[in-house]
Amino acid sequence: RKGIPAAQDALATYRANGEGEKEAATLCVLAKMHMGKGESEMALQMAKDAITKYEELGQSVGAALDVAMDIYMKMGSKDDAVFTAQQEIERLKQVGDPEEEAAITMKVAQLHLKTGKPDQAAGPASEAASLYKSCADKQGEVEATVLLGQIKLAARDRKDAQQYAEVAIKMGQEIGAPATDSIVAGLKIFTEVSAMTKTFQAGFDAAIATMNWFKGSGNGKGEGG
Repeated sequence: RKGIPAAQDALATYRANGEGEKEAATLCVLAKMHMGKGESEMALQMAKDAITKYEELGQSVGAALDVAMDIYMKMGSKDDAVFTAQQEIERLKQVGDPEEEAAITMKVAQLHLKTGKPDQAAGPASEAASLYKSCADKQGEVEATVLLGQIKLAARDRKDAQQYAEVAIKMGQEIGAPATDSIVAGLKIFTEVSAMTKTFQAGFDAAIATMNWFKGSGNGKGEGG
């Protein structure tokens, strides 16, 4: 047995054995499989079941929520995607999980940005940054700061975009290697703004300074590694 039948067999086994985490992961796989066959309603139900199972387990619903939101977007239902995420955010407020709340709020901001609505993305991104800061999650905070820079860039608010980029680069350098991607993303925003405003020297100086930091920190990404 292959494909959906094989996944259904695995799902039944995991349920019978009480292996909740594997059950939830398999529901996500089935949701993607059904969506691949154009069976959107069945796919959505599987994704919702996965979210419920992760909630029961007290684990992050992020992976299942990504699947559900993706299905809604393929169905042309952005409002439903946002509503589903918002429901989860409200639940997390009730149980008191600010870090997971921040992660889901980031997803909402990213969705708005991806669909060309930076004005709608700014609020959730700021909220995510505040939530990450409240639970001392520096990594999350720098990622949210980069996102704010990207949002401001998309809105052609160059001054704020550059400021967020500068803050993100500085925060990322304080964190070190785990924030490498955020540092690079912040530099990209900075250089794009420099190109837009024709302040090429500022962008060049920022790039050189960042490359020197990478060399000095031993992360090596600035040298193509």
